[in-house]
Amino acid sequence: VFMLNGTASALPATLVLFFVADVLGDAARAPLFLLIYFLAAALGMPFWVRLAVRVGARRAWFAGMIAAVIAFAWAFALGEGDWIAFGVICAVTGLALGADLAMPPALLAAAITGSGGHGEREGAYFGVWSLATKLNLALAAGLGLPLIGLLGYQPGAVSTSTAPLAFAYAALPCAIKLGAAWLLNQKHEVVVYEREARFGGHSCTVDVESPGGPLPVDMGFIVFNERNYPNLVALFDHLGVPTEDSNMSFAVSLDDGDFEYGSS
Repeated sequence: VFMLNGTASALPATLVLFFVADVLGDAARAPLFLLIYFLAAALGMPFWVRLAVRVGARRAWFAGMIAAVIAFAWAFALGEGDWIAFGVICAVTGLALGADLAMPPALLAAAITGSGGHGEREGAYFGVWSLATKLNLALAAGLGLPLIGLLGYQPGAVSTSTAPLAFAYAALPCAIKLGAAWLLNQKHEVVVYEREARFGGHSCTVDVESPGGPLPVDMGFIVFNERNYPNLVALFDHLGVPTEDSNMSFAVSLDDGDFEYGSS
């Protein structure tokens, strides 16, 4: 997740000067855009820290990714002279960058604490972290610059099309960041409320001793059908939970048979 998200952020950083010069036609304002971007990131970090306290670092980072994609996607539609709109995009995506700066270190610290590290492996963790950060920049340069050339863009050329540059600068990073957000969102904090000392509610299997050894007996089970439970079926498919076809009937007998009901 960190590598994908970092590459999505580093790719526009590699191409921003080309974008400002050849798409917006205003290379002189490039330093101003960079100032707006990084100043907004610094101002936004306290907000993301407070949000992480309320909802957790993972959710705060996910929200930052989605905010960045929604704002930055508009850069793909910009053209010559749209420097005001680009400045707004820089400000909003800069605010979202605060989540990229604040949340990954918090998650790394939590991972170190959860692994039981006490001064033994912290150096290795941060060494890999530093390597991953440098690889992000290398991947962005190694991917972005050859890609725009392969698509036919020539920096500074009057007759060249800027569509490949806009794609590599805006559309591609948004797609990569969406992938990172999807991967980040695959883990959830789950709280299970269970009265018994076991999981499962009325879906319960117990082992009964038999002459042939322990025999698992289902005391309760879950039955569903695809027509009435489409979301449950989709959840089972996503998690890879196996299911089996079954027949279901219901019967009850009360008061020594005075009242009986059965279905099939």
